[in-house]
Amino acid sequence: MAEKNVQQERFVITLTDHAPVRIAKDNWPILSSAQSTREYVDYEEYDDSVVGETPEQGQITTRLIVRKHSDGRVIVYWVKDDTIKGTCRGGQFLENGADIAKAIKQTGNAANISDSLIQTCIAGLPAVDLD
Repeated sequence: MAEKNVQQERFVITLTDHAPVRIAKDNWPILSSAQSTREYVDYEEYDDSVVGETPEQGQITTRLIVRKHSDGRVIVYWVKDDTIKGTCRGGQFLENGADIAKAIKQTGNAANISDSLIQTCIAGLPAVDLD
Protein backbone atom coordinates (compact mmCIF):
# COMPACT_ATOMS: atom_id res chain seq x y z
CA MET A 1 0.00 0.00 0.00
CA ALA A 2 1.38 3.41 -0.98
CA GLU A 3 1.98 5.90 1.81
CA LYS A 4 0.09 9.15 1.39
CA ASN A 5 2.09 12.35 1.41
CA VAL A 6 -0.08 14.61 3.55
CA GLN A 7 0.90 18.26 3.60
CA GLN A 8 0.43 19.95 6.96
CA GLU A 9 -1.12 23.40 6.95
CA ARG A 10 1.68 25.88 7.60
CA PHE A 11 1.49 29.57 8.32
CA VAL A 12 3.70 32.47 9.32
CA ILE A 13 3.49 34.24 12.67
CA THR A 14 4.91 37.75 12.92
CA LEU A 15 6.94 38.35 16.08
CA THR A 16 8.23 41.56 17.68
CA ASP A 17 12.00 42.16 17.41
CA HIS A 18 12.43 38.69 15.89
CA ALA A 19 12.16 37.27 12.40
CA PRO A 20 8.74 35.82 11.55
CA VAL A 21 8.38 32.08 12.18
CA ARG A 22 6.67 29.49 9.99
CA ILE A 23 4.95 26.65 11.82
CA ALA A 24 2.92 23.57 11.02
CA LYS A 25 -0.48 24.30 12.55
CA ASP A 26 -1.00 20.72 13.81
CA ASN A 27 2.36 20.76 15.64
CA TRP A 28 1.55 23.96 17.53
CA PRO A 29 -1.97 23.65 18.99
CA ILE A 30 -3.59 26.64 20.67
CA LEU A 31 -3.03 26.50 24.42
CA SER A 32 -5.10 29.60 25.20
CA SER A 33 -6.59 32.56 23.38
CA ALA A 34 -8.78 35.58 23.94
CA GLN A 35 -10.53 37.91 21.52
CA SER A 36 -12.44 41.18 21.64
CA THR A 37 -14.15 43.32 19.04
CA ARG A 38 -15.07 46.95 19.39
CA GLU A 39 -16.49 49.59 17.11
CA TYR A 40 -15.21 53.14 16.92
CA VAL A 41 -15.60 56.35 14.98
CA ASP A 42 -12.55 57.58 13.05
CA TYR A 43 -12.37 61.37 13.17
CA GLU A 44 -8.85 61.62 11.68
CA GLU A 45 -9.97 62.26 8.08
CA TYR A 46 -13.31 63.81 9.04
CA ASP A 47 -13.90 67.42 8.04
CA ASP A 48 -16.98 68.82 9.74
CA SER A 49 -16.92 71.85 7.44
CA VAL A 50 -17.97 69.63 4.52
CA VAL A 51 -21.75 69.44 4.35
CA GLY A 52 -23.04 65.89 4.50
CA GLU A 53 -19.69 64.31 5.45
CA THR A 54 -19.80 61.88 8.34
CA PRO A 55 -16.90 60.27 10.19
CA GLU A 56 -15.99 56.74 9.17
CA GLN A 57 -17.18 53.84 11.34
CA GLY A 58 -14.48 51.31 12.13
CA GLN A 59 -14.15 48.01 13.92
CA ILE A 60 -11.10 46.51 15.63
CA THR A 61 -10.82 42.82 16.44
CA THR A 62 -7.95 42.01 18.78
CA ARG A 63 -6.73 38.45 19.34
CA LEU A 64 -4.14 37.24 21.82
CA ILE A 65 -3.04 33.66 21.14
CA VAL A 66 -0.74 31.14 22.82
CA ARG A 67 0.50 28.09 20.91
CA LYS A 68 2.61 25.33 22.46
CA HIS A 69 4.71 22.69 20.74
CA SER A 70 4.94 19.20 22.26
CA ASP A 71 8.61 19.88 23.12
CA GLY A 72 7.57 22.78 25.38
CA ARG A 73 8.39 25.76 23.15
CA VAL A 74 5.70 28.45 23.12
CA ILE A 75 4.65 31.30 20.85
CA VAL A 76 2.62 34.16 22.36
CA TYR A 77 1.32 36.53 19.70
CA TRP A 78 -1.35 39.09 18.92
CA VAL A 79 -3.23 40.27 15.86
CA LYS A 80 -5.23 43.50 15.55
CA ASP A 81 -7.52 43.66 12.53
CA ASP A 82 -8.79 47.20 11.96
CA THR A 83 -11.33 47.72 9.17
CA ILE A 84 -9.96 51.22 8.52
CA LYS A 85 -6.25 51.08 9.34
CA GLY A 86 -5.43 47.48 8.41
CA THR A 87 -3.78 44.68 10.35
CA CYS A 88 -0.82 44.75 12.71
CA ARG A 89 0.85 41.86 14.52
CA GLY A 90 3.57 40.95 16.96
CA GLY A 91 4.58 38.47 19.62
CA GLN A 92 7.38 36.50 21.18
CA PHE A 93 8.93 33.05 21.03
CA LEU A 94 9.64 31.25 24.32
CA GLU A 95 11.90 28.33 25.06
CA ASN A 96 10.70 25.36 27.11
CA GLY A 97 10.15 26.26 30.77
CA ALA A 98 9.49 29.98 30.30
CA ASP A 99 6.79 31.73 32.34
CA ILE A 100 3.87 31.74 29.90
CA ALA A 101 1.58 33.97 31.99
CA LYS A 102 4.34 36.58 32.31
CA ALA A 103 4.93 36.44 28.53
CA ILE A 104 1.21 36.92 27.85
CA LYS A 105 1.22 40.00 30.10
CA GLN A 106 4.39 41.42 28.48
CA THR A 107 3.14 40.76 24.95
CA GLY A 108 -0.29 42.22 25.65
CA ASN A 109 1.08 45.31 27.36
CA ALA A 110 3.54 45.95 24.51
CA ALA A 111 0.62 45.88 22.06
CA ASN A 112 -1.64 48.10 24.22
CA ILE A 113 -4.12 45.27 24.67
CA SER A 114 -6.62 45.73 27.48
CA ASP A 115 -5.84 44.16 30.82
CA SER A 116 -9.18 42.32 30.76
CA LEU A 117 -8.26 40.59 27.49
CA ILE A 118 -4.80 39.75 28.84
CA GLN A 119 -6.31 38.28 32.01
CA THR A 120 -8.84 36.28 29.97
CA CYS A 121 -5.99 34.72 27.99
CA ILE A 122 -4.02 33.94 31.16
CA ALA A 123 -7.14 32.41 32.75
CA GLY A 124 -7.48 30.13 29.71
CA LEU A 125 -4.13 28.45 30.40
CA PRO A 126 -4.23 24.91 31.81
CA ALA A 127 -4.50 24.86 35.59
CA VAL A 128 -1.27 24.37 37.54
CA ASP A 129 -1.42 21.28 39.76
CA LEU A 130 -0.15 22.21 43.21
CA ASP A 131 -0.32 18.71 44.74
